[in-house]
This record gives sequence, structure tokens and C-alpha cells, in this order.
Amino acid sequence: MAAKDPEHATQDFTKLMRQTPPFMNTPIPVRPNEIQILEVQVPLIVEKMVKSHPLVHNMINYVVANFAANIALAM
Repeated sequence: MAAKDPEHATQDFTKLMRQTPPFMNTPIPVRPNEIQILEVQVPLIVEKMVKSHPLVHNMINYVVANFAANIALAM
């Protein structure tokens, strides 16, 4: 709004919006055995979480409060 040349500022902004941000990663293609890998890795990760009892900070709203509390208690 305070740009000296609003048209130029708008064009610059449009260019920035159309570019992929540098922090975005290119998605990794799904491996053919992805499901089998997950079936092995997920239980191990959950087991590590249960054993380590991490400190969890939940920032929630009232819609999902019960859901989030049950997940935290299950760990």
C-alpha cells in the first residue's frame, strides 16, 4: 500500500508467489515397498516413544482437546 510504484510492487509480489520457496523440498517418490517398510518402522518408532516418555506440550482448541489428551495419555 505504501509502495511508490504499486504496479511494480504487485508484479514483484506475483513473481515471488509463483516461485517455489527455497525451504520446500521436492517430494520423494513412493517406493514400491513403502507399505512393508512402514509396517516395520512404525511399531519401532512407537516403542521408542513409549520408552522415552517425552515431555509433550499440546497447543489445542476445544474441538480436539479430548482427542489430544487421549493420545498423550496413551503414550
